[in-house]
Amino acid sequence: MEFMIGDSTILHPHCDPMTYPHLFPRGDKGWYSELEKIDQSRNRKRVSMLQFYSYRVAIRATFSAIHCGGKLFKQYIVDAYIKTEQNRLPFYRQNQKVPRVELYQGLMDHLANEAHIEGLRPGRVIILPSSFQGNPRAMQQNYQDAMAVVRKYRKPDLFITFTCNPTWREIQEQLFPGQTPSDRPDLITRVFKLKLNELIDDIFKKHILGRTIANVFVIEFQKRGLPHCHMLIILNSEDKIKSDNHIDRIVCSEMPDAARFPQLHECGHDCANIKLQRSIQECAAAQGGLEWDEIKAHIDARYVKAAWRVFEFPLHDKSHAIIRLAAHLPIDC
Repeated sequence: MEFMIGDSTILHPHCDPMTYPHLFPRGDKGWYSELEKIDQSRNRKRVSMLQFYSYRVAIRATFSAIHCGGKLFKQYIVDAYIKTEQNRLPFYRQNQKVPRVELYQGLMDHLANEAHIEGLRPGRVIILPSSFQGNPRAMQQNYQDAMAVVRKYRKPDLFITFTCNPTWREIQEQLFPGQTPSDRPDLITRVFKLKLNELIDDIFKKHILGRTIANVFVIEFQKRGLPHCHMLIILNSEDKIKSDNHIDRIVCSEMPDAARFPQLHECGHDCANIKLQRSIQECAAAQGGLEWDEIKAHIDARYVKAAWRVFEFPLHDKSHAIIRLAAHLPIDC
């Protein structure tokens, strides 16, 4: 299913039952903007689209046709998050004055230079602010936040990767007969998040690897869809790794003998020539002008891990809050 930005059909309550009749044989209504909460004690009185889909794919004791849908369930949960994101993007397109596009001087200079080379005039600039997770600007600011932690507490001592294992007992016991872990992205996501919380508790509260003073972690996804977490941990000066024996107490592994296993030490050619080219069309010529549309570039090149985003789990976190100070150039004053 392909949704266009601003397409009102995705907001119709009959969109889901008509698209997935096997999952909703009774024609259960989907999300609509006037859907109200039962408990209106909080400020928000209506259910958001993300809250609705998170509730719909939740695991319950009763039978759920959605969880037995196989590939159809995976398509449904991807469509659910795409519709949620597509519902947000028109706001950024129609409110470009809010992020103050004209102050992105570096971007404006780059666009003017590209237009001069192509013999065109600079066109409209549409940006995605750093508050929109998943775009390059947000990733750049997260990187700068991580570097601020490193500048304060020095280089990390431990680099830990925690990978989801589809053969975990907690996953296998909850599968229906005939199902494989790939049929239940919701189950894999929930189990991995629970185990990740336990690992974080062991490292940062129980100090099984030593006392920590700072950390940064990000969530990534393999091509087969399984999540994994990369952690950078900075230890207290008294608990830092200072000898080979200390490493052996933490890591139980050894390097294979180069004489007995030479194939494990071959890394290919020392110098590799790699051709770099743009994978997405950042600029588009329209009516003689060169436009910069980050919303279109995001849609064309995005990779969606729908289950993780529907449950609103964080994609990154750090131990310290970073205050981003506004720096104004003389031309902006």
